[in-house]
Amino acid sequence: MAEAAHINLSFVIIGRNEEKNLKRCIDSIITAVKAAGIAGWEIIYVDSLSTDKSIEVATTSFPGVRIFQVTGGRNAAVGRNIGAKQAKGDVIFFVDGDMEVYSDFLVNYWNPETKNIDEAMIYGQWNDIIDGVGKKRWMNQKFPGGTFLIRRSVWESVGGMRSRFKTGEEADLGLRLFGELSLKFSRKPEFIVNHYTVPYLHASRIWKQLTDKSIFFSRAVTYRHHFFNIYMYKNLLWINDKTFLLMLVTIMLSIIFPLAGLVSAGLYLLMVMIRVGTNKTYLGFLPMTGYYILSDILNLYFFFTFYPKDIKEEFVEVQKEKARPDERALMG
Repeated sequence: MAEAAHINLSFVIIGRNEEKNLKRCIDSIITAVKAAGIAGWEIIYVDSLSTDKSIEVATTSFPGVRIFQVTGGRNAAVGRNIGAKQAKGDVIFFVDGDMEVYSDFLVNYWNPETKNIDEAMIYGQWNDIIDGVGKKRWMNQKFPGGTFLIRRSVWESVGGMRSRFKTGEEADLGLRLFGELSLKFSRKPEFIVNHYTVPYLHASRIWKQLTDKSIFFSRAVTYRHHFFNIYMYKNLLWINDKTFLLMLVTIMLSIIFPLAGLVSAGLYLLMVMIRVGTNKTYLGFLPMTGYYILSDILNLYFFFTFYPKDIKEEFVEVQKEKARPDERALMG
């Protein structure tokens, strides 16, 4: 029996009810692999109990796809951890089912001589597609978001993602890599994916984040976990949460120097209004201002009271790897 080819690159796709997006995602992966001339690769799809035809789409889109379905508690971290543990590649490329991979990114950053990436982790810019219109999303330069390439050895060195994080799992991973391994990362200037999504500041979405506490995983829980990690203050809190920082300053000044606290409170309100004014919202100016103030107050409260637990990774294998088209044929 011929020895199985070594797997250099594993694509791990996670998704739930991505019937309309999944074929495009898988097709883009195959195109990118062909463009980069990569041999020894695989596609793994981890499904979070979809109620549509996502698994059927994955099965028919590529005969070699391996499919696993989450049967217990689920979130993005759980899905990625399951996929990574089943992956055989030296490098893992994480992609969400609603994304489309840019071929040029893989061509630029895959080293054909070493059959690897030249850095511990690589990620790029996102092009959000909302209602058919693309818009480059401003991305924190230090954290990967939902799609990135990482060496398996690096991923395993920190135990993958913490499954307690319903959101913010990527920032937590990055902070652990910064703090525990002292690795340095930067976001590449090229697009890595198109992301077919919905508006982030739609009313239904932002109020849901408050009621199910999902916004506080990436804020209160992350801040508490990394309280003594200097990179959290430099690369996350200062960049993404200036109003929360100013609120903390206002509270401290109000206790010690009431007049200075009053001035700081005015600056806080001004900063909140500037934040509202620079973001397109679907609530209106005053409701959105109230949302930001309420979320800052709750963020401080949940910093002391919200302690989510890790989720057990439970899953079943839906489809094992099948005979697939010869890789050389895929490469033309």
